[in-house]
Parts: sequence; C-alpha cells; structure tokens
Amino acid sequence: MHPDLLQAIILAAIAKMPKATKKQLTSMVQAKRERAEGLLAASIVVASCSGGEPLFYGDRNTAARMNYICKSLYNRPRAQ
Repeated sequence: MHPDLLQAIILAAIAKMPKATKKQLTSMVQAKRERAEGLLAASIVVASCSGGEPLFYGDRNTAARMNYICKSLYNRPRAQ
C-alpha cells in the first residue's frame, strides 16, 4: 500500500475518533496510549473489512483482537 494512502486512512480514522480517545493517543501513560492505538487499529481493520466508515468498540477484548490482526497483517511476508 502506498505510504500516502496509508497516512490518509490513519488520519481519517483519527478524525472519526472521540475526543477522549484522541487525547489518549498522546498520553504519557503507556496503558492509555496502547488502548487508544488498539482502538485505532481495530477501527481501520473493521473499516477495511466492511468497506464502511471506521467503527469503534469499547470492548477491550475486541480491540485487542483487532490490534493483533492488524499487527499480524502488517508483519506478514510481502511478495517481491
């Protein structure tokens, strides 16, 4: 995926996030920051799977699962 497209997707997902979650992305508390990153990753994965706008989940298990999926997709070997 082109880096500019990826950046646009992330910025669009951040724009749709609630204000409190946006603040947590810059938090000095690592747990808050990780939770916000997980919600962001989950919203991007759900949006790409459903073809719609990012969805946000308050359920930590769902966010953690989606974050794991996002990381595993990012870390998979790429075709040359």
